Amino acid sequence: MHCFSKEEILSQGSTIPIKKNKPHKNWSQFGSNPIVWLTAVILLIFITTLVFLPNPIKAYDMVLDGEHLAYVQDKTTAEEVLSKAKADLSEGVQGDIVWENMVNIIPTEFNEEENFMSSDTLYSMLKAEMKFRVLAAAIVIKGENIVALKDKKTGEKVLDRIKNSFMPKSSRAEIEGIEFEESVEITSVNAKQEDIVDWVEAYNLLTAGNKAVKRHTVKEGDSIWTIARAYELTQEDVLEANPELTDTDSLKPGQEINLVKANPMLHVIASYQEKTNERVPFPVKIVNDDSLWRGQEEVKHGGEYGEKVVQYRIVLNNGKEIERQVLNEEVTDDPEEKIIHRGTKAMVASRGAGGSGQLGWPIRGVITSGYGDRSGEFHTGIDIDGKKGDPVLAAGDGKVIFAGRSGNYGKMVVVDHGDGLETRYAHNSELKVEIGQEVSRGDVISLVGNTGRSTGTHLHLEVLINGNRRNPLRYLN
Repeated sequence: MHCFSKEEILSQGSTIPIKKNKPHKNWSQFGSNPIVWLTAVILLIFITTLVFLPNPIKAYDMVLDGEHLAYVQDKTTAEEVLSKAKADLSEGVQGDIVWENMVNIIPTEFNEEENFMSSDTLYSMLKAEMKFRVLAAAIVIKGENIVALKDKKTGEKVLDRIKNSFMPKSSRAEIEGIEFEESVEITSVNAKQEDIVDWVEAYNLLTAGNKAVKRHTVKEGDSIWTIARAYELTQEDVLEANPELTDTDSLKPGQEINLVKANPMLHVIASYQEKTNERVPFPVKIVNDDSLWRGQEEVKHGGEYGEKVVQYRIVLNNGKEIERQVLNEEVTDDPEEKIIHRGTKAMVASRGAGGSGQLGWPIRGVITSGYGDRSGEFHTGIDIDGKKGDPVLAAGDGKVIFAGRSGNYGKMVVVDHGDGLETRYAHNSELKVEIGQEVSRGDVISLVGNTGRSTGTHLHLEVLINGNRRNPLRYLN
């Protein structure tokens, strides 16, 4: 077979189809286009990642009050752990619970399986972080929450107890009203469990100013003075802590006495009416009588009290009376006048004044008060007027058996004259003898004074026979 050359073909001018081969790719042409190269690299990295990295694990993010707490794998388990923590925290709590924390369990993807939190650890963290309050009742005084109780019923019980403790004690009292001086209400609150108290603590707080009130239970023989001494207090301290008492009140065994002055947060104002039967004082009429010695008195007619019915309106503040108003008064029995004869006869003490003559006059002066009844009392001797410092003489021979101060007698001398006869010289300003000293009639034994229970300078003279007082005028000469 003949093969045509290129030149032959061209020379003949005929057209013969020529078979063309496909051109080969030239990789060098990519070097001039960086975008193509970058795309290729990214694609290569992505493919590698898909091949070699693990697939993400489905998980949950437990969020407490807006902050991540833990990753958990199972939502149901996490919810069970949360419920158990709440149940254990609120065990024994009475009343409705309000949880302060917000807990959210949010789906997420998590690749670190080994870092999932265990149920035990999650439980411990929830118990440490979860806080709750209890739906309770608060006693509010003047707009301020004072004390929290478990419910409104308990709060009402406390307020009723306080009112009842200051109710009038009289069975004849007709109650007009009893209310608190302060504005008081009971409201619902969410309180911490440790802030809720029982009714006794609340009562003490509102009535005394503190939850623990120190008290003493009265025993046989106790008095305000002995109680004060036992607790290193003064009688005034005890009386201030118990305003219903006075220093003359007798205490009863079993009675409770406060030892700390109360500073109550509530004051109960109780007003009531009461009718009482009262005595009407009798008038006293004095009649001068010259048949009696000066200082002597005789009751010719003993007065008799009348009787009246008085209706009062009384107001108490925490049991202490702050107001008493007379609404009506009716005399049901008139009083009877008391008549007293008062002596006006004066006697100068001197020799020759009468008597047995056994004793001499210790001083010269007017008898200002005789022996016998005197203004409802019995005068055990005679009073002889004198100036302070006047000498007092022994009424007879004898031995001094007392020389000193003796209660209402003041400075006093007692002389034993023998045969059961004694003389007493009282209200002296100064004593001139001592116990055991022998004296003779007319010796100076003291000076006139005004000591003891005395209304002026004078000598009080008594005469005793075998220990019994006698009228000295019968023995003076």
